[in-house]
Amino acid sequence: LSAMNTLAELYRKLGRNEEAEQLFIEALDGKRRALGEEHVTTLMSMNDLGHFYKNLGRYDEAQPLLVKTMEASRRVLGEEHLLTLTSATNLAVLYRRLGRYEEALTRADAARMLLQPWAQSRYMAALEMNVGSVCRMLGRYTDALSAYERGRAIVAALDNRVEIARMDINRAR
Repeated sequence: LSAMNTLAELYRKLGRNEEAEQLFIEALDGKRRALGEEHVTTLMSMNDLGHFYKNLGRYDEAQPLLVKTMEASRRVLGEEHLLTLTSATNLAVLYRRLGRYEEALTRADAARMLLQPWAQSRYMAALEMNVGSVCRMLGRYTDALSAYERGRAIVAALDNRVEIARMDINRAR
């Protein structure tokens, strides 16, 4: 079942979204049957499918999966588990894309507090970039610049020059 998720991710990266979706769904269904609804591996597959739908713009399908993942992860794995934080971040991005900016900031602020053990990770960098985008949409340009700069500093500390260039391009938009 884990191999199905890996293959689904490869199909997604190749733009073969119909095949990717089918495998993501089959992997999630198989894990639900074999491991139960709230097993960490099942929750990871649920998050993957929600993330997949979010990136395709299929927000109505993404939201219930991401909410369920975050709530179950929080209950089963705890507030500071990386899956809880990842699903909370995915939900914040979804809310930003839906134009629900205040909710996006609320989720992002909560995730930022919990991500402190991973303050210098790509997860925190992505979260800061999302906060920057939301603040920019709200006209809070000083806050947006601060968030972008925090995200860029984290990526620079990780010595990821390609990601820095991508962030600079996104900030300039």
